[in-house]
Amino acid sequence: MKEPNVQKRELLLRLSELYDNLEELDSVLHISITEYKRTIQEEHLKTLSVCEERLLAMETKFDMVEIMEQKRSGVKGSGGILELGY
Repeated sequence: MKEPNVQKRELLLRLSELYDNLEELDSVLHISITEYKRTIQEEHLKTLSVCEERLLAMETKFDMVEIMEQKRSGVKGSGGILELGY
């Protein structure tokens, strides 16, 4: 049977190794999570850019259609003054 001091030293050595392994794992996880967050953020920004471009294209088309409709009907936009009388 081993002496109590030897057992304590072995236990402390094992605990120290476990602690070192946990610190290394924590560091790796932190780096991995940081990279994942950055990747997700970049993808989100790309998606928003695509949506913004599509929205601008739709607004431009809508404005063109509105102008064409105004030309057809002979209405000059909102420049006229409307009065309600009773």
